[in-house]
Amino acid sequence: MTTLKGFSPLHPAIRKSREYCIWLSIILVSMIMNSCSNLTSEPEIDIIQAISQTQTAVVQKQPIIQSPVPKITPSSIAYGKQQTFSNSGINFNYDTAIISKADIQIIPSTDLWLPFHLSLISTPSGKLAGGVPDYFKFAIESAMPQPLSNFQSYLMIKPAKNADDQYFAAYSLSKTLTSDLDKLQSRLKEHSTADRFFDSNHLEVQRGYLKFQNGFGVRYITSISIDNKPTEINNQTLAYVYEGLTSDNRNYIEMVLGISAPSLKENQINNADQQRYDQDKNTYSEYVSKIDWQLKMLKAGDFIPELSKLDAIVESLLVQPIIAAPTPGGTTFSTFETDLGKPDFKDDFQKPPDYIFLGKDTYTQSDVKDGNFILSSLTENADRWRLVEKPYLSSLGDIYIRFTARSGDACSSKDGYGMLIHSIPSGSDYNSGYVFGISCDGNYRIYKMNRGNYIEIRNWTANPAILSGPQRTNKIGIMARGESYDLYVNDVLIDQFQDVSFPRGAFGFMISSPTTFNFKVYLDDLTVWNLFAKTVAVPTPTSVASSLYEPLELAQCEALQLGMEKMLKVSMDRSEYPFLDPIDTAARGKSCHIEFQGNGEQVGKDALLQSLAIFEKLQWRLDKTYSASGPEGEQGGYRKSNNELAIVKIGWKPADSKKCSPNTPIGDCLKNLQPSQIIFTITIDAAQRMNQPATSQPPVTSQP
Repeated sequence: MTTLKGFSPLHPAIRKSREYCIWLSIILVSMIMNSCSNLTSEPEIDIIQAISQTQTAVVQKQPIIQSPVPKITPSSIAYGKQQTFSNSGINFNYDTAIISKADIQIIPSTDLWLPFHLSLISTPSGKLAGGVPDYFKFAIESAMPQPLSNFQSYLMIKPAKNADDQYFAAYSLSKTLTSDLDKLQSRLKEHSTADRFFDSNHLEVQRGYLKFQNGFGVRYITSISIDNKPTEINNQTLAYVYEGLTSDNRNYIEMVLGISAPSLKENQINNADQQRYDQDKNTYSEYVSKIDWQLKMLKAGDFIPELSKLDAIVESLLVQPIIAAPTPGGTTFSTFETDLGKPDFKDDFQKPPDYIFLGKDTYTQSDVKDGNFILSSLTENADRWRLVEKPYLSSLGDIYIRFTARSGDACSSKDGYGMLIHSIPSGSDYNSGYVFGISCDGNYRIYKMNRGNYIEIRNWTANPAILSGPQRTNKIGIMARGESYDLYVNDVLIDQFQDVSFPRGAFGFMISSPTTFNFKVYLDDLTVWNLFAKTVAVPTPTSVASSLYEPLELAQCEALQLGMEKMLKVSMDRSEYPFLDPIDTAARGKSCHIEFQGNGEQVGKDALLQSLAIFEKLQWRLDKTYSASGPEGEQGGYRKSNNELAIVKIGWKPADSKKCSPNTPIGDCLKNLQPSQIIFTITIDAAQRMNQPATSQPPVTSQP
């Protein structure tokens, strides 16, 4: 090798470095020439191609996996526009800059599960034996300009305990689950100040206690791992997590939302570190502590979205599930049932009942097994029922009855089940009363039997609240108040009707199998509230038909209220209330509702007659079509025009239900009570019918 005078030969490494620099210079020149190509008409020269033809080996470097940093900044987000999400009793508010939409799923509780912080380190396995209500999951879509995370944000509501404050029996498969929920409840109650709320070496930073509308929990920032393995922490794995319990401890709340910290430094895990962390997960805590320190130093406004905005979503949350049909063997409870107080009767069928016939007849068979009352239809036939035979349960008037019913392995078309209520005997047969049934194809119907004669109230009607098909559990509830009947399926009010034919009587279970031989239904959790002396606040119904009625104009409603108050010398309350036309039961909506409740020393049974003078003075006319009376009350109807309707009701009942024996007709009992021992309720529902097309349902009269 020849050298220039005064220079020594280059070391091979230096020479290689110099060659690298030459090639790098060529690449840079190429980039400059390409960027200027639009400024000249000379033909483009593909320098890169020329280089690739002469240089086949270029120094390869290990690619660096950088923590993705969102291009948006905290200050670039326009917060402020609020939306409310409301579905199936779950409500929360959110900023439209954060969330674009949330899609609800109602999922059967068939798989064992663990709270979020445990699921980071352990994957639950196993199936639940049944008896656990379905759970809610809301898939949440981000409204950010670009994805913040590589996982799906969601809100999940999981059933934890039953109404008796006990864990569901199926949870006995996992002591980890129940003990951890106990620990969560205890630590939330104590406001634990430990460095770590949960016992794991995963990221847990920016911890804070937050209340939502009917519960309490803890929020923190963590990182979503892959397959429960130590994973690199970056802005695509960061998550805002909230875990909590409703105030009654019956529901576990889990919310996971994508979040990022633009100032988070790169925290690359190389192959050697990954192997070390996989072999000894405790060493992973050293890596986590570095990120922990970085994120602790940040303020709420340094995150995207801001922590305070995500906290506001949690704080607005109201959890009152109204559609959570249980899987076989279990139940959930209506949101208004707590207002009814302690049930007067309850049976979970852990032992054979002594109040209903067990055994076999020509058409049906009934047994008790594994905590279920099993009713079987032995032939393909019409509706058949088994009645409750205990005296204290067989002559009830105002009542709310609720039970669960699971269809058998075969269930199709109009095979179905339900309840008979206010049934009275004709000779030896109980062939009068009201029947409510649901079918395996998701329909329901209502009718009454009068001495064995069928009278339609509502023909088969589909409703999405009904879970159709075999092996599906529906919760059925019937509330009777005077001449009004409210029908619930899975806590949804699906229909109402009014009738005065049978004000009290026995109840029983109904089965029908026009399609399936030996059709079976498994009944559980029979619960009865005697509403005889209870004031019941009924929730606003879920719409089941066109809302044809709206409240009467305020001035007219106030005139009715003032007139009644002066005449009766009492003060009455006014509100907006669900309304059902007692004659055309397909027409419903809302009314101006005026109400008074007091004893017989304040008002008497002649209040309905007295109201006639007030309505006539205000130019309303009596409509005798709506007149009805019974042992527990009277009803009258008035019209001011063809579209304006007012229903006046007066009901009476003993202030102390113990004063009247279930075996004594209510009318005979009230005759023996002093006025102060009788509670009177007077209601006026005034509404105006709007110009909407009538439904296809035929009108139903009050009398058979």
